[in-house]
Amino acid sequence: MSDLSDRQWAILRAIARSLRERGYPPSVREIGKAVGLSSTSSVHFELNRLVQKGVLEKDPERPRALRLSAEGMRLLGPEGREAHGDVRYLPLVGRVTAGRPITAVENIEGYLPFPAARTPDDAFLLRVEGDSMILAGIYDGDLVIVEKTPHANPGDIVVAMTEDGEATVKRFYPDPARGVVRLAAENPNYPPMELATATVLGRVVGLLRFYDR
Repeated sequence: MSDLSDRQWAILRAIARSLRERGYPPSVREIGKAVGLSSTSSVHFELNRLVQKGVLEKDPERPRALRLSAEGMRLLGPEGREAHGDVRYLPLVGRVTAGRPITAVENIEGYLPFPAARTPDDAFLLRVEGDSMILAGIYDGDLVIVEKTPHANPGDIVVAMTEDGEATVKRFYPDPARGVVRLAAENPNYPPMELATATVLGRVVGLLRFYDR
């Protein structure tokens, strides 16, 4: 959502800055001082508008406190995600087929929180479709945590872009002697893909599974 006024942008950034530097949101008076509003009722009005627009939400752990929503973090980019200190919000950027490659959808569908100490700085989430990686413990519908990097070691599980522009999750085996890259499934029903070129988009470093889906 991009229909925020200049003042609403300023309020959003003031909240993100306070969360990043102090670990908690600013008071209504502090927000007013930061954006040039002397009336607390005017600040409350703008805060309510930001909630209605979906960029702020109530914090269930702090009565009467507000926090950035996933949409607010998306709009602010790194500035918004850094506001959560020891929590890193990873973007869910699309779906990747583990059996038959499909083009990954690069628009961000949302964010999920992870411990910052356990996740790479430049990580993202992709949803897997298909059963070609089941022997590696990756099932249809799983979310894989991907460290964005163009480099991988032989045998790493990667998200790779094929020469046809399709993205897939496979084990990575470069074969420079033959001039090919082999992308191998973890399911005997799927033969390996041998390609002249394949671009590594990232290395799979973790997995998230919901049992009630």
